Amino acid sequence: MEVVMSWSAGGADQMEKLRNNFGKAKMEELVPRDMRPPKNRSGGAFQTALNAVQSGRGTTSLASRRDAAACPLPESSSNGRGVAAIGGSSGDWSDYSAYYMYNARGQKIFTQEWLPMQSEPRGIVYMIHGLNGHSSRYQDVAKQFVESGYAVFTHDFHGHGRSEGLRGYVHSMKHLVDDAKLNVNRVVGRFGKKDMPKFILGHSLGGAVAIHLARDDKKNDWNGVMLSAPAVKVHAPNWFLKVFAPVIANLAPLASVTKVRESSNLPKRSGDRDNLIVRKPLRARVGYEILKSCENIMSNAKKFRLPVFLVHSKEDRITDPRGSVDFHESVGSNDKEVRLYEGNIHDILGFPGHVFEHVVRDMVEWTNEHIPLPKPS
Repeated sequence: MEVVMSWSAGGADQMEKLRNNFGKAKMEELVPRDMRPPKNRSGGAFQTALNAVQSGRGTTSLASRRDAAACPLPESSSNGRGVAAIGGSSGDWSDYSAYYMYNARGQKIFTQEWLPMQSEPRGIVYMIHGLNGHSSRYQDVAKQFVESGYAVFTHDFHGHGRSEGLRGYVHSMKHLVDDAKLNVNRVVGRFGKKDMPKFILGHSLGGAVAIHLARDDKKNDWNGVMLSAPAVKVHAPNWFLKVFAPVIANLAPLASVTKVRESSNLPKRSGDRDNLIVRKPLRARVGYEILKSCENIMSNAKKFRLPVFLVHSKEDRITDPRGSVDFHESVGSNDKEVRLYEGNIHDILGFPGHVFEHVVRDMVEWTNEHIPLPKPS
C-alpha cells in the first residue's frame, strides 16, 4: 500500500464547507449512531457531533456505564460461544471469547481473547493492531502463540473494527494508550499473578501505542515488546503539510490529507472483502497525532529500557524501516534486536504466506527465550 500526501487548495475551508453542506446521509455515515446528538440540541447537529469527536466522548447514556468492566456480546445461534457472530471461529485450538468493555470516554470497545485449551498459560501476549485495521485480522498470529502455550488478548481501537467511534479517527494518541492500558490492567488482574510473563506485540500505529504504554507503565513489569513495522518514522509528507500540520489539525481535524492506493504486487487475502478495514482517507488530526507520536518516541528513546524485538519489510512504503533501525540503535535497552525482511509488505503479520510464517516463528522463538527461568523452591 502506497500513501501519497496531498492537500487541496481549498483545504483550509473544508470544515466550513462541511458545516454548511452536511446532509443527513453524510451525517449518518460520519458519526456512529451512539454518538449522534438529539435532534433538538442547540448549536447544530454537526457542530455538536464534532465537539463529541474532538473530546473523545460518547453519549450520556454510555457515560453512565463507564465503570462497567465488560458487556458480554449476544451468543450466536450457530454455537454456544458466539464465535461465528463475533468474528471468526477459533476452531479447536483455543478457548475463545469476545465481549465489549467501556473506555473512560463511554465508548464500547470490542475485546477478544484466545486461551490455551488444556493447560494454564505460560505467559500473556497482548496484541495491538494498526491504524485502519482491526484485531480479528491477526487471528493466525494468535493461533501460533496459543499453540506455544500463551494466552493472547487484544481489542479494536475506538473507531475501528467492531468498536464504537468515528471510523478511522483518532483525536489524541493518549486515547489509544489509555484504552490499551485499561484492558491490559483488567487482563493482568484476572490472572492474579504478578509474576506471569507479559509481552506486547504492536503493529504499525499499534507499535507506537505499545512503546508509549510499556515505556511509561508504572504498574506492570513487561518481559518484552515486539514491534511490527512500528510507526516511529513515517515516510515524510510534503513540507507544507509538515509545517502547517498543527494548524490544519485544529482548524479542520476531519479534513482528508492523504490518498491511499494499493500496490500491484501486494498479496491479496483469500475469501471475501474485509469489511472491517477502514478505507477512508487519513484525517488531518490523525496525521498530526502520528507525527507528534513519532517525535515523542524518538526523542525519548533512551528511556525505553525493556527487551525489544523489531521486524520490518525492507521496502515498506507506509512506515519507514529506517525508523526501526534508528529506534533500535537509540533505545536504552541492552536487550534489543531488529530484523529486516525482503519485500514491501507493510502488514507482514496480516497476510499468511509470504514472510508471515518466518516472522511469526521468529517472534514466538524470541518470546520463548524471554520467559524467566523458574525460581528455585
